[in-house]
Amino acid sequence: MFEARSSSPERKRFLYLRVIIDYLKTNSHRIAHHSLSRTTTPLASRNDIQPLIPIVNGEIVDILTLDPNSRKTFVKSVEFDELIAHFPGDIALNDSLTALQGNDVEDVHFIFVTTGILTPELLQIDYSSQYPHVSEITFLETRFDPTSIHKIDNPSIYLRKVVGQIRQIETSLIETPDAECECGGKYWQGTYNISYWGKSHNLTYSVCSNCGIQRESADNASSIMTFLMGLSAE
Repeated sequence: MFEARSSSPERKRFLYLRVIIDYLKTNSHRIAHHSLSRTTTPLASRNDIQPLIPIVNGEIVDILTLDPNSRKTFVKSVEFDELIAHFPGDIALNDSLTALQGNDVEDVHFIFVTTGILTPELLQIDYSSQYPHVSEITFLETRFDPTSIHKIDNPSIYLRKVVGQIRQIETSLIETPDAECECGGKYWQGTYNISYWGKSHNLTYSVCSNCGIQRESADNASSIMTFLMGLSAE
C-alpha cells in the first residue's frame, strides 16, 4: 500500500503516517485509503466511499477510515521539526474542516494528529456550531521518532511503543489558578488516554494556556508500561 520515498523529508513522512495507520488499526479502524497509497483497498471500492477518495490527498486530509462505529473518519496529520503549540485559529485544523464541509460529507469523525501540543483554548472550542458536518473530533498528540520506532523488529514491542507514545487528549480541562508557569501563564489540568483493542488507560497532566508547556507525574510512565504489557501483535 505504501510507496517508497527516496528523499529524507518524504521518507520521514512515509514512516510517520505508517505509525499512525498501525495505531488506528490497533484501535479497530478499517483503513480505506491514505495519501501515500498507490493502490486502493477493497473497502475503497464501496459506493459510499469511492467519491471520497480524492479528498485524501495530503493537503485536506491524509487518511480515510471507518471507525469502530463504522463512521467515515478523516485523519489530518501534521508534523514539525520543533515542538510547537496549537492555538485557536490553527490553519491546518481549520482548513481541513472547512475543505471537508464543501465535499458533501455528513456525520464525520475527524481526527487531528500532531507532533505538537494542543492548548486548552483550542481543545475547548465548540466546533459543532461552525462545522455541523462533523459529529466528533478526536485530538491526538504523538511523541515518537518515526525512524527509530521502525527499527524495532519485535512486532509486540513495536505496537507497545506506538500505542504508548500516541495520546488522545480529552477536551475537558480544569483551570488551576494557583499553578503558574514560568512564562506567567496559568496551568490547566487535563487528561489523556492510551488505548488499544477497546481498552483504555486514563492519565492526568497539566498544560500552560499561554506557552503550551506540559508537565505530568513521573508515575505516568510506569503506569503506561504496566497497561501495555497486555498488548501483543497476535
